[in-house]
Amino acid sequence: YEWKSLKQKESHCAGCIIGDKKYMLALFHDVFRWSLTSSNKNEPTDQAAYNVLINSPQWQPYVQSVKQEEGLAIQMGTTHAKRDFFGDLLMEPSPLILDDGTVATQNGTPFCIVHQYDRDQALKSVIHSRYASSDGA
Repeated sequence: YEWKSLKQKESHCAGCIIGDKKYMLALFHDVFRWSLTSSNKNEPTDQAAYNVLINSPQWQPYVQSVKQEEGLAIQMGTTHAKRDFFGDLLMEPSPLILDDGTVATQNGTPFCIVHQYDRDQALKSVIHSRYASSDGA
């Protein structure tokens, strides 16, 4: 049932969720419960549970989807690291990675959140160098 109702919908990343504490806590509890009851016991199920739940009548009134090009968050694992794999199936453009390591929208707006930056080894090195402390911690 879930696949039929969701296969034409955009998939949202369960690794980058922003919201009011009250709703986030309730959503995380629901995702956890769904994950425990999955028939795929050997597979991570949080991503699937999250997408089923946010598209359900129970949660739909409380969900606001933000387009990547608005500049809030980028999911590097999908739109950058796997862009060749997904090809025309991607619903958002790949981000720009500027020379200084800034990750930006197609119009040059820097993203506030760069999720899964470590999926690109060159970007990971730039970010780790930028934020490394002088004491090596």
